[in-house]
Amino acid sequence: MRALVTGGGRGIGAGIARALARDGWDVVVGARSREQVAAVAEEIGGQWVQVNVTDRGSVERAVFAALQRHAG
Repeated sequence: MRALVTGGGRGIGAGIARALARDGWDVVVGARSREQVAAVAEEIGGQWVQVNVTDRGSVERAVFAALQRHAG
């Protein structure tokens, strides 16, 4: 299973990403700050996308990227 966790660079989002990864999920971590999400993704063996959830186009691109990475 695959999850896209927004706000995953810190706080609750990072905690959710970590918990899902521990449970065997393939996790894509997303947030506006590349540095934070990249660090969490590396820690859990996942991937990251930069996304701004207030921008529909940004969300669409992030979801598409997460799906493409899963298919690849």
